[in-house]
Amino acid sequence: MPTARTPDSLERGQPNSPSREGFDLVLANPPIGAKVGRENSWGLQHFAFLTADSVGLFIQHALEQLKPHGRAVIAVPEGFLFRGGIERDLRRHLLEHGQVEAVIHATRVGESN
Repeated sequence: MPTARTPDSLERGQPNSPSREGFDLVLANPPIGAKVGRENSWGLQHFAFLTADSVGLFIQHALEQLKPHGRAVIAVPEGFLFRGGIERDLRRHLLEHGQVEAVIHATRVGESN
């Protein structure tokens, strides 16, 4: 009898051949507020920036899954843009390596600026 397996997508590393196995486009809305404890990080050691918040990990995961010249659109909470520590280091890395094209602030329906 076949069994269904639902692995943690964050534990999937970079494709062996991104040009064949990667994606042209990744759209992502990571789970906001999910935390990753040190005791659960054994399958996440392939990330350069091992953040405790899942948003930083999902950003890195999305970028790892792209083909060369692929694009990703990732919705992140506003707080990710201002946190210090390892998340600040991740943002700096993304900017220094030209991996951020735009940051767009979306208001909620009914809000005014």
